[in-house]
Amino acid sequence: MKMALSEEMIVARREDTAWQVVEERAVVVTPRDRKIHILDGTGGRIWGCIERPASVGSIVETIVDEFEIDSETAMRETAAFLEELLEKGMIEVREDTAET
Repeated sequence: MKMALSEEMIVARREDTAWQVVEERAVVVTPRDRKIHILDGTGGRIWGCIERPASVGSIVETIVDEFEIDSETAMRETAAFLEELLEKGMIEVREDTAET
């Protein structure tokens, strides 16, 4: 079941997820199924945004600033991508606030 993400929600990389940046792409291995996922372009940038726990809204702001996209489209597409990462076990939603 998919979780609908809101701008206020805090997302973070799962601590048990292995990853490395190779040639400007994030190569992520999910421990649950040991699958390799390649994130590049916008997906790679979103992965970079959650180096520390971050709100969905702050990630969307970064995407709007760095890519030629309006905020409504950025929110819809960023939330959909984060929901995919969540479903694959690559990230988690935190109850706490974003780290500073």
